[in-house]
Amino acid sequence: MIAIRLLPALLLGPVAGVFADRFDRRWTMVICDLLRFVLFASIPLYALTGASGALVGHLGGDRDLPDRDDHPDVGSRPRRPRSPT
Repeated sequence: MIAIRLLPALLLGPVAGVFADRFDRRWTMVICDLLRFVLFASIPLYALTGASGALVGHLGGDRDLPDRDDHPDVGSRPRRPRSPT
């Protein structure tokens, strides 16, 4: 799991280093800060459009599998028969 989390840094780190060395440091920081601002500002807009519900539903759709009615035997306990009284 840690390797998966480190994979973007390992793949993009050398490329980002090349860009950081070739361009002016001040302009690189300004552009990166502007891109970061746009990404963070888009989070509330994304949530307000309702697209986040579709994304969460898509990504978390398989986590509620044992609770769904179309798969009653997955993750459910066997029921004991009731005693006749």
